[in-house]
Amino acid sequence: MAGNIYFHLIILVAGFTQGFTGFGSALIMLPLLTLLLGVKTVVPMVILLGLCINVILFLQIRRHLEWKRVRILFAASVPGIFCGVYILKTMSTGFLELAIGMVLIVFPGYLMSRSVPEREVAPVWAWPVGFLSGVLGGSVSAGGPPVIIYVAMQPWGKLSIKSTLVGFFLITSVAIGAVQAAGGLMTREVLALFAAGLPALVTGVLAGSYLFDRIDSVAYRKVLNVLLILLGVFMLGKAVVGGW
Repeated sequence: MAGNIYFHLIILVAGFTQGFTGFGSALIMLPLLTLLLGVKTVVPMVILLGLCINVILFLQIRRHLEWKRVRILFAASVPGIFCGVYILKTMSTGFLELAIGMVLIVFPGYLMSRSVPEREVAPVWAWPVGFLSGVLGGSVSAGGPPVIIYVAMQPWGKLSIKSTLVGFFLITSVAIGAVQAAGGLMTREVLALFAAGLPALVTGVLAGSYLFDRIDSVAYRKVLNVLLILLGVFMLGKAVVGGW
């Protein structure tokens, strides 16, 4: 599998997407790599690849990161993760996927119809956003959308938006990876495939970062909203196919 060209191409595109926007690699890798490998292999491998992406991006834009924003979001996400795991064990997650998919399709359209916000969203909103992100991450492995929408509503420049996303995803991927390692999911096969995919991943991330440095904040926001809509379509498709 490590020699499969599609394996490396998927990882390359995923790395490019997140190198450019600060999110989206899991959206690409999870559904496509599961066509080639088992879910129990793909999920921990994607966590490791995502962690590497965020380490690279963090090193690039760490000067622009305001840790206070990230700390609040992460602190709020922790109890949400436990709630999400409970939902995963006891309830159907299809309704959550359907709801978040609809929000992701409608809300970016609303954002694109408006000019760049002039005021920051009140900091108190970081708490429910972080909590909801934890719930979705623990239940349907899609904790990114609430945080992405939250930063897209801020009047920040592209560096502030991307650095906040990178900081949040870096911490959460470390936490999730540690839990998975403790649960014995980081097998030799996972580590071998992770190592095999690293060259394509790094190439993609650097290419995406190169493009990021060459567009303005307005164009970046447009791309951000388009990717949110694509994420929403994916979530809706997953909910419909999986049933709820």
